Amino acid sequence: TQILTAERNVVLQSCTSGGSSVVMKLAAVTQNQNLEATLKVECLPCRQGQTRTSITGPQGSAGPAWSCQSCASDEYIIDPNRHTCQRCPRGLTCHGTDQVEPVVAGSTWVKTGGYFNLTSCPTGYSLLNEDENRFNAEVQRCDQCNEGEECTAAQCVACQP
Repeated sequence: TQILTAERNVVLQSCTSGGSSVVMKLAAVTQNQNLEATLKVECLPCRQGQTRTSITGPQGSAGPAWSCQSCASDEYIIDPNRHTCQRCPRGLTCHGTDQVEPVVAGSTWVKTGGYFNLTSCPTGYSLLNEDENRFNAEVQRCDQCNEGEECTAAQCVACQP
């Protein structure tokens, strides 16, 4: 049997973040008959280390569905079903998941929304989290004080002689 035209992956009902399935209509026209099938496909949440990417169906479909794509090894993601992959700050070592290691032992990082935020550095280090006087998540790091300088406050931002 030769298929003359085919229409596929028309989403009739979409998944939402809490949804459990997608209903899809598949259709094909052969020389002798029209074939049509409706499938119910389970919506699975993205796993740790993946981010949701929206898929928009053909014109006339009912709305968004998604696919899961892996984050790069120099990125992190806290909640794969709510957040997107974020570039790894200079003060962390990332692995594409929510598992990260501080570059400087004793530095404190907290999860805030979809980001890791550096909140304190150990004695002898200053906390850097700005680029041109604006917060920048990617530049966050603890910088060691120069010889003859020190930082003793938990949120020290400038080493002092």
